[in-house]
Amino acid sequence: MKLLVNNIIVPYFDTKKDTLRLPPLQKAIWQIDIWSVHCSQKFQTWMKEFHLTIVLQFMPSGCTSILQPYDVGIQWVFKHSLKHSYHADIITMMTTQIEHGVENLVFDKCHGFL
Repeated sequence: MKLLVNNIIVPYFDTKKDTLRLPPLQKAIWQIDIWSVHCSQKFQTWMKEFHLTIVLQFMPSGCTSILQPYDVGIQWVFKHSLKHSYHADIITMMTTQIEHGVENLVFDKCHGFL
């Protein structure tokens, strides 16, 4: 998520502010869905600490197809592939721990996201 924000979202907003001749401290609204990573305290705290000019606005559940048609029509394929890849990673993580005799398996669902 940090890479997305730092490498795509922030440069996009900065370019738009420059194009529109807005001050660098002009706030921008980022309308996002209520994905668990977006709603996490860790992510929101990080955003408030490092990106003060970006205001998060959460869309209500079930409104993605209305408010983000691109998300449904084009990104679905990518997200579907990502879920399958994530599932494979979890299986590999658990299998590796079992093969190494780990008794208390660790399921690290946040590793790599933040």
